[in-house]
Amino acid sequence: MASATVNDTKATHSVKSSARMSGLVLTAATALVVLLLGLNKPTNNWDLVGYVAVAYSADGYRGADLNKATYDSLRSELDANTFDLLKQGDYRETV
Repeated sequence: MASATVNDTKATHSVKSSARMSGLVLTAATALVVLLLGLNKPTNNWDLVGYVAVAYSADGYRGADLNKATYDSLRSELDANTFDLLKQGDYRETV
């Protein structure tokens, strides 16, 4: 009877390991697809301004200096149409 219990435990462990491995492979495949899509077709949308500002803020920029550094950086890296879209609107122009 003890050997049946040991074999049952091994079988259960094997099924759990297989399910865990399948989950890890699916997660890795999903992450890889998202990464490849992001590298091949990046989306420059409104949150880009915030991300750049946070990076400059971590470097010690504050206030008007932070605003200037953020928009100067974006202006130099983006085409004119994309840059204009990012800074349109009352809120975005103020931030």
